[in-house]
Amino acid sequence: MAKAKQKASDEEDIVYTFLSKENRPFSVQNIVDALQKNGVKKTAVERSLASLVEKGLVKKKEYGKAKIFILAQDKIELPDPEEVTRLDEELKSMLAEVSDLTERNDNLQSTVNMLKSQYTLEQAKVQDEKLTNVLAEKDAKRADLGDGSKLMTTEDKLKLEKDYYNVRALWKKYKRIVTDIVNQIGEATGKKNSELFEDMGIETDESVNIKISDFPDIQNPLKANRFGNTKRAIKRQRQK
Repeated sequence: MAKAKQKASDEEDIVYTFLSKENRPFSVQNIVDALQKNGVKKTAVERSLASLVEKGLVKKKEYGKAKIFILAQDKIELPDPEEVTRLDEELKSMLAEVSDLTERNDNLQSTVNMLKSQYTLEQAKVQDEKLTNVLAEKDAKRADLGDGSKLMTTEDKLKLEKDYYNVRALWKKYKRIVTDIVNQIGEATGKKNSELFEDMGIETDESVNIKISDFPDIQNPLKANRFGNTKRAIKRQRQK
């Protein structure tokens, strides 16, 4: 019998300690759920609460069928004003220390991230060897190309100039033809050229920010070549 009383007393202490620590309203089921880890059953919780209410240590509030229990606030020992002030100052000091430690941690984390992104000594050696090999390959290719002064033959240069001259001439010619046709249609329909271009799906140079004047005009390379051959022939004749 004495053992049962001792157990009930222990359970009451557990319930009271829990309410003291949390210091907010609870239903019986809330307390039972919270004290499952302590092995306190619902019957024991109800018995303990009834005893604590009778002793004036816990207040019971009833809202219809709901019963709410809370620690009696007049039983709470409040710290004196000086202790409260001391605790406030201690809290401010701790918050400042936490802020300082957080900033230091952020700086250290940034340093760690930076170091992680850099090569280790072994990685740097591997990368150096790799880049050295690439550089050697490129130097070999450059040596094979020579100084670049003879990369293009005279025939290649003449062909390139001829193609450029023909393409630019055709561009200018077809632009003029299309413009003349659109002008005639515009005169017949009363529409602006911009409207006709849009209706016919014609993409103009201006719509793509290109001007033929951006590409320099050159002399017909065939004529220049013939003229150059004539000059060389005359020079050779004079030398004879």
